[in-house]
Amino acid sequence: MICALSLVLVLAVSFGEMAEVTDLTEEVLPVVNGIYNQLDRDKILARHNQFRSEVQPSAANMVALRWSHDLAGVAQRVANRCDFGFNFRRLVTRFSSVGQNIARVYAGTLDSIMDSWNNEKADYDFETNTCSAFCAHYTQMVWATTSFIGCGRAACPPHSNTYIICNYGPGGDETQRPYESGLPCSSCPDSEGVTYSCENNLCTLG
Repeated sequence: MICALSLVLVLAVSFGEMAEVTDLTEEVLPVVNGIYNQLDRDKILARHNQFRSEVQPSAANMVALRWSHDLAGVAQRVANRCDFGFNFRRLVTRFSSVGQNIARVYAGTLDSIMDSWNNEKADYDFETNTCSAFCAHYTQMVWATTSFIGCGRAACPPHSNTYIICNYGPGGDETQRPYESGLPCSSCPDSEGVTYSCENNLCTLG
């Protein structure tokens, strides 16, 4: 039986504490392992990039995220363990650092999970780079120099909870502001042989 009211519990690995969010959903997540559907991947990317493009103050160096099968594969292996305490970082070799957001879902949608992470912006002060409550999921979502994301999903006991894990490469650093404020795309990363265009306020490859 699926209730209309969903409960989403979220956990950031670097902090190890819980925040609780409730919202109404129209369609619950299927109890399946993995995010192999291109529609789901596109939804995750679109939602993240929407939030990244809408930050206030506006970001001068915000990069559009792309999907990483490597990060998704690591996220899926971690999700399959159904264990928040697992140290995934030793499995990642491509990136100098990797960030991670986790949600434990009783009933909800991918959109509702990402919305709950983004809603933490209400507790974040860009000027002082401080949080009045828990906001690590939000700052990772809008970390400007993170360029890749990959997520996994697994059904876990005891009550058919669904774990959603998203890995971000490279990861953020909570001691710094997540992005530079300024005119959108005015300070895109300067990499030899890489050309960025400005699309929807994001530095976009291609």
